[in-house]
Amino acid sequence: AVEGIDVDAEDFDKFASRNDAARLIETIWEYPECCASISELLATQNGRDLFAQFASAALGALMYLLEDSLERLVSIHEMETAMADEAKWKALPPAERADKESFLRSQEGAAKGFMAYARTTLRLLNLLADAQGVGEAFLHETTVGPAAYAVVHFLELLVGPKGSNLQVKKPERFHFRPNELLLSIVEFALRIATRHSAGGAFAAAVAAEPDFDAAILRKAGSTMKQENLGGPRHHECLDDLINAAQARKGGASGASAAAAAAAGGGEGSEAAAASHAIPSFADEASDDADGMWRRRYESTMGQLAFADVDGGLPQYYGLFEDLANQPAGNEKQKLRKLAKEVQSLSASGGLPVALESSVLLRQDGARPDKMRALIVGPEGTPYALGCFVFDIFFPSDYPHKPPMVQFVTTGGGRIRFNPNLYADGKVCLSLLGTWHGGAEFEKWNPSQSSLYQVLVSIQAMILVDEPWFNEPGADGLRGTDDGDRKSREYNEEIRLQTVRWAMVAQLRKPKPGFEDAIRAHFALQRGRIYRQVAGWVDACEDATRKARMQESMHELVDELSKLQEP
Repeated sequence: AVEGIDVDAEDFDKFASRNDAARLIETIWEYPECCASISELLATQNGRDLFAQFASAALGALMYLLEDSLERLVSIHEMETAMADEAKWKALPPAERADKESFLRSQEGAAKGFMAYARTTLRLLNLLADAQGVGEAFLHETTVGPAAYAVVHFLELLVGPKGSNLQVKKPERFHFRPNELLLSIVEFALRIATRHSAGGAFAAAVAAEPDFDAAILRKAGSTMKQENLGGPRHHECLDDLINAAQARKGGASGASAAAAAAAGGGEGSEAAAASHAIPSFADEASDDADGMWRRRYESTMGQLAFADVDGGLPQYYGLFEDLANQPAGNEKQKLRKLAKEVQSLSASGGLPVALESSVLLRQDGARPDKMRALIVGPEGTPYALGCFVFDIFFPSDYPHKPPMVQFVTTGGGRIRFNPNLYADGKVCLSLLGTWHGGAEFEKWNPSQSSLYQVLVSIQAMILVDEPWFNEPGADGLRGTDDGDRKSREYNEEIRLQTVRWAMVAQLRKPKPGFEDAIRAHFALQRGRIYRQVAGWVDACEDATRKARMQESMHELVDELSKLQEP
């Protein structure tokens, strides 16, 4: 990605450019000089860190492209199934039928392009993982987790319970070759896991993934044997990886066993229920007729809404840090504008703080152009009461150009929380110039727009109750049975990831600058959070996801129980 580019003003296709770069690397990799230069780079720690960033970017591209294309294939499969019942299809109101046909065309076009890009990216990852001295980049502390997630997640999508939903007519139209994908993903995993330097690190990373399910990986192996994919060495090494990961996990792993136990009842499910009794704080703030809990929360969080962070913002987004360190021209106008905004934002009531949702802000004490925001997910949405963090940088030509915003709460690059919040941290918003289209009044206006407007727009326009309809072309299905079902399924997944990454992960390792605010938020809201998540579990229709939600809820209760009221 090119940071700070205005997608409306400049002709730039990020994924096409990455695809071209991947193909170029494939070509020049055949020359020994290329491998030698990379080996020379990797001889230093800085070089290893730099190449790990590149490997992470390639993994991020794969996770977006392959996830997106497979999701679109599911939509195509569902639409083809519906259209196969000609009588029922023709009986639909003409406007609804036209909207669905338009949606189908948009899914077909995107699936074709993204699947082609995904295959190129996967070839590149295998090329890098196979190269001596280069493949170690996928064992770097910043990449081994996302690499393990990609393997676990995509194998589940291909051979898991919902793999049959990928069966579309004429899959070649979309460059979809499931056997080829399966083999490529397994080979990527094995090229990392069998390196002499791995030392079990990749198996440990696979075991650490919350969705790791040994049964799914074993099914991938059996499918390979049935389809004559790979050879004996593939099957042997895959079994070794599964056994090593399962040993580290301890006993049966994955949601499939938990889902079976939950569905079948019996001693297993009763024991699980008994070991997670209703917590003592379950009823906190359940009766707030006099508004005491609201006043207490809003008073406490209001005092924590804005603060300067002495010594800088730790773990600040790397590319923004690099930009901040570059020589800049005359920044007087930028600093004057920032000073005026900060004066307003730091005043009492300058940021929206409420029991239902809040916006908090931290500023680097030495660099006023570096900030970090925390948005508490609005009540009534799948983000409700989770803590979502964004890093912000103001370029030298601010306010003529909008601030640059990076979404941080991505599960280490694993989770796309919204069609407008990418797993690589990109925030798609017309106001930021990162989203095509939109009315003129929605775009950045140097004389009127502000950081406050950006933050409230994210809170109100992205963290919404039905985010699936933010997907281009999806709004035409709003109010239909298909649209409601897709939205409900999407919300179930987002709720699960909100508990994992915007609640449990924030409690265990709060983002620097917000430690006190995060602890205060969860301590004062824990009763409401418990009841909300319990309701999410009860409402979850998918058995596998329900089991995962139950497990994440138990982890959340354990963390909430440790808190002391502020």
